[in-house]
Amino acid sequence: MKTCTVMQRLVTRLLAQHGVDLADPAAYLKLKVSGFMPLVVERIGPTRLSIAHYYVHDEWSGELVADPDVEIFTGYDPWVPLAIQHPPPFGYLVAAELSADGRQIERLNRRAQADLAAFVNQWARNLQAQGFLDRATVVDQQTQPEDPVTTPVPAPPPADPQQLGLW
Repeated sequence: MKTCTVMQRLVTRLLAQHGVDLADPAAYLKLKVSGFMPLVVERIGPTRLSIAHYYVHDEWSGELVADPDVEIFTGYDPWVPLAIQHPPPFGYLVAAELSADGRQIERLNRRAQADLAAFVNQWARNLQAQGFLDRATVVDQQTQPEDPVTTPVPAPPPADPQQLGLW
């Protein structure tokens, strides 16, 4: 099975540089470099990360599309790429599957997974060359789950009957 050590080094440095703890279940970082699509690194499970570029597919609705979105297994050191998603017509390719408990790789398409690992490592080199390590600005990040609002929100004042009549 092939690993993605170049991407692991890049992501580990990006998260540390911006104070995002990879062990946090809500770890999330969105970075922007002028001239390139935003890059999002997001924990999607106890042993999985999503690394993706996003672009706005529909200006009216603001619908975002990932191109690409790679799923990485972080349960092994070094990390192992599992799957990739591209927008239509390309779709989703699963190169490796996890066990039910998510702790180990259970099924593997060796050829597809080796190709995916090569792609992920080259993508990491491209991200570094594009300046994501030294020129990126943080668009959004989360280092811990948000606390629920516990302060009651005051109710608005009752409507003025005269104002209602005018409406």
